[in-house]
Amino acid sequence: MAAIHYGNLVLGRLALRSGDREKAKRHLLESAKLSDSSYLCIIGPNMMLASELLELGERAAVVEVLNLCTNFWKTNDHRAEQWIYAIAHGQNPDFGPNLAY
Repeated sequence: MAAIHYGNLVLGRLALRSGDREKAKRHLLESAKLSDSSYLCIIGPNMMLASELLELGERAAVVEVLNLCTNFWKTNDHRAEQWIYAIAHGQNPDFGPNLAY
């Protein structure tokens, strides 16, 4: 399942580079539709595409994806929920290490 996650992120970033924001958002959404991925359950989703879309003002799409991520990614600090809260309040959260892998 991690391959599907990363594959959609690559396709989404390519779509964004070619100017197709809608296609990039669809790939971001597909990247979070995971039923089981022990690897991503531990480290969480890669947020590079989400960060790029946030910079373009696509807040609703990123919140939708983060809500999906809460289905498979549980952290003691409720990181995804904190990011959703920040976005809902007009901030761009620091995705930290979730940008780097």
